[in-house]
Amino acid sequence: MNLISSHKDIRKNISIDNYEELVCVQKAKTRIGFCVQGWSVDDRIQELEELEKDYGFVFMAEKEWLLDYRDKGKQPVYSLWLKEKMWDLLASNIYIIEYDGDPRWWPEKVVQFSVETKGLLFEFSEELEIDCIFPKTLVINVPYINESVSLPHLVVAYELIHDFEYILQSISIYKNANMEVESIDILSMDDPHAWLINQNGDGCVWDMPVRGRK
Repeated sequence: MNLISSHKDIRKNISIDNYEELVCVQKAKTRIGFCVQGWSVDDRIQELEELEKDYGFVFMAEKEWLLDYRDKGKQPVYSLWLKEKMWDLLASNIYIIEYDGDPRWWPEKVVQFSVETKGLLFEFSEELEIDCIFPKTLVINVPYINESVSLPHLVVAYELIHDFEYILQSISIYKNANMEVESIDILSMDDPHAWLINQNGDGCVWDMPVRGRK
C-alpha cells in the first residue's frame, strides 16, 4: 500500500520472487537501524532513486527519511522519524487502547492503527496473484510500553503496510490459504518480526502466525 502518496506514481508491478530478492538485498544495504548523524547519505539516496527509476521499487520510506535528514536537518534515526511521519499520516486513526490479552504474555496497552485501505492499494493490485480478500479497514496493533509506542514494532508495522499486497501474495502462495484479513497483531515482546494475521470469522478456521515476510 502507498501510505506515502508520492509512491503511487513510482511503484510498478514486480514478480513476487524478484520483489522479495530486492527487499533482501536492500535490507543488507539500508541505513535504517543506524543513527546517520554526521554521515554523508548522498550515495544511498542516489541508489534508492535508481531503484525507483529502474524497477519501480520503493524500499520502505528510507529515501524520504534520508532526504528529510539531509535537506531539512530532521531526525537522524529512522524509527523516530517514522513515528513522527506515521502520526502525521494517520493522526485521526491512531488509538491507545487496553489490550484484552493476558498481561503475563501480552502488553497491557497497544497503539492501534486503523488504516483505510481505499485509495492506498496498488493500482496494479488486480495483477498480483493474491488469494485473499482485502479489508476496507486494516487494523494493526503495536505494543504501547512506558507511555510510548515500541519503535522496533512500529518499524515492522510500517513494513507490513508498505508491502501489504506483496506480503499477502507471498503468504497465500506459501501457505496455499484463502484469507480474509481483519487485523494484524505485532505484539511479540521477544521478536517484533513475529506477528499474527487475524482473519475474519466468516469461513476462516484459523489465524496465521508469521515470522518475517512469510
